[in-house]
Amino acid sequence: MMRPLPLILLLSAFGAVLWSPTRDERALGQSGRTDPRKIEAERERLDVPTPRRSRLVLSLMKRDELHACGLTKLSEEELDRLDQWILQLLLTMSAAPSGELRPRSPTEEISQNLQRQQMELELSDLRQRLTEIRQASAQLALDLARARLAAERRDLLSVTSFLFSAEGSAARIQRAAQ
Repeated sequence: MMRPLPLILLLSAFGAVLWSPTRDERALGQSGRTDPRKIEAERERLDVPTPRRSRLVLSLMKRDELHACGLTKLSEEELDRLDQWILQLLLTMSAAPSGELRPRSPTEEISQNLQRQQMELELSDLRQRLTEIRQASAQLALDLARARLAAERRDLLSVTSFLFSAEGSAARIQRAAQ
């Protein structure tokens, strides 16, 4: 006589094989009975042409969106041309703050480039001024420290010289700040 444990394991393995979900059921995420309408809808969804990797715009759409727009009726060449046309349209249009699209003109691009170049020149000028201010402030601090040490030694000629140098550094800072 067989022991009960191996018999139970054998029966449960056999039952699992019999009642395991089919491939269609697994595709629908179901177990047990399936609705034939759902299986048919899943098959129709799989029949929709998948967007190619080369389609930059249409590949962003979901299959139900493609179907809702009627794009599933187009041929592969027509889908490729439509994708290229939409991409070209996106590249040649500019969006207003309100969200509306308007054509991007060459003069608009030129003016944007000129504005960018002008801002880059201003940035370069401000960086140069900041560098000059830093150098002059370091020189000013050094001159004031030397003037203080000369005053402690009671060397009036050196104090006067360092104070004149400090005035020059302060003038450089003032010019760079304007």
